[in-house]
Amino acid sequence: MDTVLQSTLAFRPALQGLDQIASPRVSEHALKEAGLSRAVMEDPTVFLPYRLQARFMQAASLKMSEKHIGAYITQDFHYASFGAYADYVLGAPKLDVALARAEKILPFLQRGSVMHTRVVGDHFVLGFDAMLGGIAGANLIDQDLPFVLQSVVREFCGRRWRPSWVEMPEVHRGTETALQYIYNAEVRVGDPPPALRSLCQKSKPLIRGQPM
Repeated sequence: MDTVLQSTLAFRPALQGLDQIASPRVSEHALKEAGLSRAVMEDPTVFLPYRLQARFMQAASLKMSEKHIGAYITQDFHYASFGAYADYVLGAPKLDVALARAEKILPFLQRGSVMHTRVVGDHFVLGFDAMLGGIAGANLIDQDLPFVLQSVVREFCGRRWRPSWVEMPEVHRGTETALQYIYNAEVRVGDPPPALRSLCQKSKPLIRGQPM
């Protein structure tokens, strides 16, 4: 039984991102390989096993011979694509409240995944564990997460905000240079799930429009 689920509303940006960078044949092939159709994806109330998005992205990656498809399809992602859920999160008065709201509404978009926020020394860390383990395509889900997390932070810290560095799981060792080029930020590989780490000023609240 699948315990990690995702709504089609959360899945849809990946399909839209693939549509933007690949031919329709690639998108249709990836959907077919995942056992999905556009008709299914149009219903925002449907929850699907999260592994199907991993399978979808793996199929697209193999079809295009592109190992970093996960990062490319979300580089223009906007959190506002989540509709009413985004309105609730982005309507917060400051970033820490927004992140608390995002964690609160996560079960309405994804069930079984875990969002992490913490302060380590002088750095604020925002991470997300898809909880997909080592299934095929999970590494591509890892790749898309930094841009999704970044999209929230930039709503409060400005469009030019960048993390001090991006943390990726060990499976991505050897791909740091390519990912750094895509993310336009240093990439460090280790044990934790994908995360953004940024210097923060503890004496100042994380308010809209003010750098952390």
